[in-house]
Amino acid sequence: MAINFNYFIDVSGAPLDKTVVGLASFNPHHISRISKEFKREFPKISRSKLKGAELGQNELEGIMHFLDANDVRTRAITFSSGDWSSNKRRFGDSAYFKERMMAVLYFKLLKDLTKPGLKYTIVMCKESYMDTEKASETLRRLSRANHMDYDISLSIVKQNSTLRFADFVASAGRKVQSTKLDKLKHYKTIPSDLEEAHLRKVFK
Repeated sequence: MAINFNYFIDVSGAPLDKTVVGLASFNPHHISRISKEFKREFPKISRSKLKGAELGQNELEGIMHFLDANDVRTRAITFSSGDWSSNKRRFGDSAYFKERMMAVLYFKLLKDLTKPGLKYTIVMCKESYMDTEKASETLRRLSRANHMDYDISLSIVKQNSTLRFADFVASAGRKVQSTKLDKLKHYKTIPSDLEEAHLRKVFK
């Protein structure tokens, strides 16, 4: 049974530096309306095709308030350079270290909004610094081990404009004070401590 939400994921930064993974969850029937309203409310940003990294804190905060007002559920997780270093000491000799770690981060975000026994549509942004297909394969394996059914596809913002909202969420997680974001009804900061069972699963 399919559930009536689509999940979009993008990343601000890259391993092994500070990395923020952002997620935006939409009812697919509302994506067109929300996209049109975004263009009306943020015409300059819409026309310029600017990415979240190129926007200021106030602009990102305004976008997050817009998404929240439109019942878009958003999540972000920050993985610091220290987090990367400690895990690299443990698992850095493994093939596809970055891809496996990113899969665990993706899963922690999704796990907060998904349940076993239901099917979910996930769109991940292709990243230039890693083999995103390998990361998605690892995410599938981890999700199946936890009785989740994720239908995962890869895309880029030029091909799927809704991914842009996940990019904004990731950039907001980097630039906007968490105390401001945490006041939003549909936003949640996900802690960066990863479950040992998930790490063991992907690095076994």
